[in-house]
Amino acid sequence: MKNNFVKDIISIVKTDEIKEELNGFSKLFMDFILTKLNPYMYIIITIVVVIFLINIINIVLIIILFRKQNKYFSTILMYN
Repeated sequence: MKNNFVKDIISIVKTDEIKEELNGFSKLFMDFILTKLNPYMYIIITIVVVIFLINIINIVLIIILFRKQNKYFSTILMYN
């Protein structure tokens, strides 16, 4: 049943009408970006996205470190 569902979705996405709709939407979106936003906006958006990604990576690393640290301290407390 799962395979049939996936095949149905793939067959729908492969139709030309869906491709044309996606291309039309992406063209409108890109035209807006290229005509309405000035070049400095690209730099600002890029910096914001990079800062956001760095923050997400830091949060994930902190969570991983705290989990490992808690395991380490729990083993030390068990031996004392």
